[in-house]
Amino acid sequence: MIRKFLGGLFVLLLAGMLTLPALGAADEEIQAAIDAGVQWLVAEQDINGEWPYYGELGPTGFGVLKLEDYAFESGTDPFDPAYEYYDEVRLGFGYIFDQAQTDSDGVFFRRSGGGHETYSTGIVMMTIAASQDPDHVVDSGPLAGWTYLDVVQGCVDWFAANQNGDGGWKYNPPPGEEASDQSNTGYAVLGLRYAQEFGCSIPASILAGLENWVTNIQDPVDGDTNDGGSWYMIDWSWVNLLKTGNLLFEMALLGDTVTAPRVHDALDYIARHWDDANWDPGWQGTGVPPMDHPDYQTMYCLMKGFAALGIPMINVGGIERDWFDEFTDAIIASQNADGSWPPDGWGNSLLTTQWALLVLEYVVPPYEILIDIKPGSFPNSINPGQNGTIPVALLSTPEFDATTVEPDSLTFGRTGGEDSLAYRGKKNPRPQVGYEDVNGDGLLDLVAHFVAETCGFLAGDELGHLRGETFDGLSIFGSDSVRTVPPNETTAIDALPMEIAAGLSVSVVPSPIRDVHTAYFEVVGPMAAQIGQSRVKVFDLSGALIWEQISAGSEIAWHTEDLYGRFLANGVYIYQVLVEVEGRWISVAVDKIAILR
Repeated sequence: MIRKFLGGLFVLLLAGMLTLPALGAADEEIQAAIDAGVQWLVAEQDINGEWPYYGELGPTGFGVLKLEDYAFESGTDPFDPAYEYYDEVRLGFGYIFDQAQTDSDGVFFRRSGGGHETYSTGIVMMTIAASQDPDHVVDSGPLAGWTYLDVVQGCVDWFAANQNGDGGWKYNPPPGEEASDQSNTGYAVLGLRYAQEFGCSIPASILAGLENWVTNIQDPVDGDTNDGGSWYMIDWSWVNLLKTGNLLFEMALLGDTVTAPRVHDALDYIARHWDDANWDPGWQGTGVPPMDHPDYQTMYCLMKGFAALGIPMINVGGIERDWFDEFTDAIIASQNADGSWPPDGWGNSLLTTQWALLVLEYVVPPYEILIDIKPGSFPNSINPGQNGTIPVALLSTPEFDATTVEPDSLTFGRTGGEDSLAYRGKKNPRPQVGYEDVNGDGLLDLVAHFVAETCGFLAGDELGHLRGETFDGLSIFGSDSVRTVPPNETTAIDALPMEIAAGLSVSVVPSPIRDVHTAYFEVVGPMAAQIGQSRVKVFDLSGALIWEQISAGSEIAWHTEDLYGRFLANGVYIYQVLVEVEGRWISVAVDKIAILR
């Protein structure tokens, strides 16, 4: 089965060619459908690089995206001139970048006749990020000379400036003149999640607004048939599986896992309507022409949500159902002889073919987790030529259980794709991992050891990256700072014995921050008298550092500002508290704090 939770969109092939599993009969059938669909899709591209659809830019974005994924799946790079569809990718990007526009908010894309900026920009962000090449340079259009990373970050900034007050997005800017809807918001969030994995910083204001949107767009559980599903607008309860798939993907961006009650509510709605014989709210169709085939965009939206949350099965009436098997069976059965798929309720054969192909061979960004390289140490000094192992803690949070991670799936190092996991034992090697509460928050964390010499770190590196999967297939990634040192350099900034850290804890007052602008971080405990300095770092949920301060003693005040002195928006943030004792730094706590003024 060609089912893939691919770990990272952007390191998938940096460490070498992807080796697909041996294909069985079902896999051969899926691959044949993909090959035929791609051939049809390529033939539909115009000489100017566009996949034409009423001037919309989205179909061209989808077309390039599919050819990028197809390249990586076959073990090549879409920008390699030897790739069979290199010219189509190049022309498609050329057409896309010719439509780019900038204003004081950032970068955006629109259809040729104007409008639909949210759809166009979200899909284009996904397409650019799927190139896996943030340093690639735009060679035509108004953004010529920009790197792909610069373009996508400009789009993130544009979305931040044009988010409506309810936390969602509408068709066109400016915000506030039209109601947000879940269709536009779904594609905006798709682009933002790809941007985050591409290396962009997602402002905390976006996530705070999206939290408000998700809270208010989900149908309350009060005993009716729509319980747990997604509305279309805040004041329009048009609920179906398509929009609920978008809702699941939005929850994943906010850090929800399958254990979250609101995720369960959404899945319950999906299960209740899974076998509906219609396109709205269901996905399967009526079986009577012209609705005698599935709805392809609905499957695409559901796939995004299921894959982002690592959900391989859904429970329908007490029976576990494999959604991917059911989708692929329905898609293959309804493919036209020429390789395309028939129109559905949302688009013509061009769009339905793109949605069908993206479901059959799907790629979604992984779920971001918190990691602590060399737990209890700061900075995390690494000698690129050292022997031995580097410990990395995968930190559990109320939303994520690190003990659910499959140890054998873990890779760690300079890019995150390095196969460096340490093993113990000769006859029956087993991963060198353990489970302990390394940050004193009462949750069990996973500590894995990686062979230092195979992690690939180079002098000057500032980040280490980890990737892996949970036992149920959820792809994860995390990053933490490193400090590379020369081979003979020694440092006094190493981990103190864990018993010292165990004697310290952090008091944060107030938490959450509601009607004031200042929070006080104080390290307390029997060992607090030994503290020389304290350090507090605050991050947004994407992991970007937004504030930091070092002060003498054991207390630091934070006035809820960012590095530039601007007050932060309501939302959830992550803080890390470190203390210096006798010239050595230790990490005392990593936790979340909310601003709810």
